[in-house]
Amino acid sequence: MTTGSLGDMCWHNGRLAKIDEVRIDPSDRGFTLGDGLFETLLWTGREIRFFEDHMARLGHGASQLGLAITFSISDLENGL
Repeated sequence: MTTGSLGDMCWHNGRLAKIDEVRIDPSDRGFTLGDGLFETLLWTGREIRFFEDHMARLGHGASQLGLAITFSISDLENGL
């Protein structure tokens, strides 16, 4: 995939989806309370740099906020 083709995609509920197909449940905690977390990843064209470190931070942050990670890290990596 090129950067241009990723512009209309996002990771949603455990899968890569087209943005125009994504709907957020109005009762979603992140939507109603604004809580959540994210990691910004660097893609070099060959690899995601420091992927394991990012996932460790994501897991720690989710734990601190009491948020469940409802997908496997390997599924996320495959989606990326």
